[in-house]
Amino acid sequence: MNSMRGYRNLTLELIDELQAAGYHQINWVATSHSSGIYFYQIQAGKFQKVRKMVLLK
Repeated sequence: MNSMRGYRNLTLELIDELQAAGYHQINWVATSHSSGIYFYQIQAGKFQKVRKMVLLK
C-alpha cells in the first residue's frame, strides 16, 4: 500500500558542499510552494536525520 498516494513528491537539493563544523542557516524561498508539511534530511558523514516542517502561508 502506498501511504503517499495523492501527495506530490517534491525533491530539492539546497546545499551539496562541504561545510565547516558549526551552526548553519538556509533561507528557503517557498513562494511557489503550497502550504503543508514538508520533510527535510540532514546528512553529515554517517549521521543522517529526517525532520518535518510546516509551511503556512
